[in-house]
Amino acid sequence: MQPEVQNIVELVKQRAARFGNTELNSKHEFKFQLVAGDFLIFVNSVQNSGPVRMSVGVGWSVKRQTRDWEEGHREVQSHRFAFVDGAWIDIVSEVPWSDDDIADWAVNELQDWIRTDGKQ
Repeated sequence: MQPEVQNIVELVKQRAARFGNTELNSKHEFKFQLVAGDFLIFVNSVQNSGPVRMSVGVGWSVKRQTRDWEEGHREVQSHRFAFVDGAWIDIVSEVPWSDDDIADWAVNELQDWIRTDGKQ
């Protein structure tokens, strides 16, 4: 995992400690998941020759995906970023985000999913 992405993963792990019982999954060096029951934070990066790119989001854990889908459940929320000139840039909005902004967004979004049990 690229150092810029690893820093985001470490910040997410630190901030998510408040949830208590979480599980960390890393299928390979470019995919990280922090699972909190039915929900998760994911950080996926890609190896390329250009700027470091990653997606960060909150969605359903595999455990929850095996259940019947109910109307009113949330869709996965995510942002795609590129690390350009020492800063993360949201690829869609072109707005710069700090490492702290990204980790805080992911953990706060996860907290909201937990609070609402994944409903909108």
